[in-house]
Amino acid sequence: MAKLNGKVKIGLWSVGSLVVLAAFGALALFTLANRAVNDFRADASDQLNTAVSGKTTGVPTALKTVWLGDWLNISYKKVDGLQANYRALLGDVKNYVAVLNAHDTLVGQYNGGIKGDKPLNGDLLKSVNQYLAVMQNRFPSEKDRIAALNNLSNKITSSTDFDAVSGDIDTILQSNSDWLNSLRDDLNSRITAFQKKIN
Repeated sequence: MAKLNGKVKIGLWSVGSLVVLAAFGALALFTLANRAVNDFRADASDQLNTAVSGKTTGVPTALKTVWLGDWLNISYKKVDGLQANYRALLGDVKNYVAVLNAHDTLVGQYNGGIKGDKPLNGDLLKSVNQYLAVMQNRFPSEKDRIAALNNLSNKITSSTDFDAVSGDIDTILQSNSDWLNSLRDDLNSRITAFQKKIN
């Protein structure tokens, strides 16, 4: 009987040790998941701010993988579910900033032409073609805007003075300015909503 009690004690010690180890393991994984969530929040915020400022951001930041993280930590599971949303948002911010930069360059060319500082030349054509390329690459569904820029490029090529194309440039800039303002407002709303979701 004494031997059986000894075996029972050893068994209980073994089970107890396993329970303690499992608890410490779960706590360690929970802590790692928390750290991964906090890192993602900080990195995503920094990356969005970098993209908004027009600087290169590289690949979208990702939540570090933590074994059983989504099972042990509700915040980890929530943030993990938002990663695709974040990638789409970051991509849309980059697209907007790229087009805005091309737009602003053309605005500068147009303003110079109106003042008579910049006559019709290769710089204006280059700005329009860059704007066209960015639109085709970043917003291929904007067929009308792309067509307008393509027509403007052709018109600049066949024109000899700025006045012949200034009206077309003005029309495109006004239309695209309103469109870009709408995109900016939508992105600001999405960024605010995303930040609320991940916190």
